[in-house]
Amino acid sequence: MKYIEKPKFIHNLWSVFEEDPNVYSLRTSKGYFEVNKDDAEIFLKFRGLCTGHHTQEEIARLSEIPREKISNIIQALDEIECLRVESNSKLLTEYDIYQKVKTACEMWSEQLEDTHLFNDILNGDHSIQVLKGFLLETYHYIKQFPGCIQAGRNSTDIQPLKEKLDIYYQQEVGHEVFILSCLKKLGFTEEEVTQSIPLVSTQSILNMIQNLFEKYPCSVALVARVIEADTYSEDIATEIRNALENNLNIERDILDGLIEHMAVDYSLGHAELIHELREFILFPDIDDVHYVLNSIHDIKHAFDVQKLEIINYYTHVGNYVPRQKVDFFGV
Repeated sequence: MKYIEKPKFIHNLWSVFEEDPNVYSLRTSKGYFEVNKDDAEIFLKFRGLCTGHHTQEEIARLSEIPREKISNIIQALDEIECLRVESNSKLLTEYDIYQKVKTACEMWSEQLEDTHLFNDILNGDHSIQVLKGFLLETYHYIKQFPGCIQAGRNSTDIQPLKEKLDIYYQQEVGHEVFILSCLKKLGFTEEEVTQSIPLVSTQSILNMIQNLFEKYPCSVALVARVIEADTYSEDIATEIRNALENNLNIERDILDGLIEHMAVDYSLGHAELIHELREFILFPDIDDVHYVLNSIHDIKHAFDVQKLEIINYYTHVGNYVPRQKVDFFGV
C-alpha cells in the first residue's frame, strides 16, 4: 500500500543547505537530497497535514495551497521514494529489518548532533548559567546511564550478549568524574553536585532508555548508535577551547574534563556496537520493530525537551542550582 492519494511520508529531516541558503537538504532513509528552497518551504507548510488521514484535495483546502502544486511536490517526493509504502512484513528478511533500523539510528544520531544544546552554548547563544545547567544534567545522565546498560544485561538470557553488555557497562562506569572536574572549576563543590538531582527531563530520558533496554536488550546497541560519540579530533577540542574564550569569555581549560570524556568515549567505539552486536539484533515480530523504533525516536525527542528545560530552569531567577531533592523535612 502506497500513501499517495492520502499522503504520508517516511521519516524526513529538512534543513537549510549550509553551502547555499537557496537550497534545502533533505535526509531520509533512502539518502540525502537537495531541494529548491521555494518547493521545500511550500511542502513544509502542508507537511503537517500529511498524516494519511487527508486527501490531497483536503490538504489543498486546509493549507490554501493550489492542489496542482501539492500534487507536483508529492509526485517529486514519490520519485525519490519518500512516500510511505506498507508491504507484507512476512516477506522482510532479517537483513532488511537490520538495515532499516541501523539507518534510522544513523539519521537520529546526525539530527541529535546538529540540534545539541552544547552547539548553541559554544556559539555564545546562552549565558554561563545554561552552561552550568548543561554540565549538571550531563553529570547526572552519565552517572546513571551505566545502570540502564546493566538493566539490559540482566534482562537477557543470551550469554554472549550478556558478556558484551557487561563489557560496555564496565567501560561506562565512573565517567561522571570528567564532568565533575568541570563543575568544580565553575565553583561547585563535589558535595553539592553529588547530592543534587537531575531535571525531570533528564530523569525521563534515563527512565525511557532503561525501560527499552529491559524489554529489548539488543536495543542497547541501537541507542548507542544514536547517543555515543562517533567523531573526535584535536581540532574539535581546539574549537571548543577557542569558543569558551571568545564567545563565553571564560578560561580555555574549563571544559578539559568534558573534552577528555569525549576523547575516551570515541576511543572506546561504542557507536559501533550496532555492528559488533549485529547477530543479536533480532525481533520476534514486526510489531516489536515498530515499538523499538518509536521508542528510540521518542528518546531522541526527549533530548529536545531536555534542551528546553535546561534553558528554562537554569535561567529562571530563584531556582536552586544545583537542583535539590524534595524530602519529608523539606516540605
